[in-house]
Amino acid sequence: ATLTPDWRPSGTRFIDGTYQRLGTQIRITARLVEIGSGRVIRAVKLDGRRDELFALQDRLESVIAGLLTYA
Repeated sequence: ATLTPDWRPSGTRFIDGTYQRLGTQIRITARLVEIGSGRVIRAVKLDGRRDELFALQDRLESVIAGLLTYA
């Protein structure tokens, strides 16, 4: 692997995410980002109710696992 100027292997990726709330609604956004370039490889957005937070978390885990498998 080639090295980026900050000495991390190129192609290394991380998950970045945010959430927004409005009343009882929640939106979770996750992005798979390449460290060297900052390029967003994939992004996913999930909407639901705050009382479904654990179900949203389970869905997000499945989606992220899929992103990592196919990225």
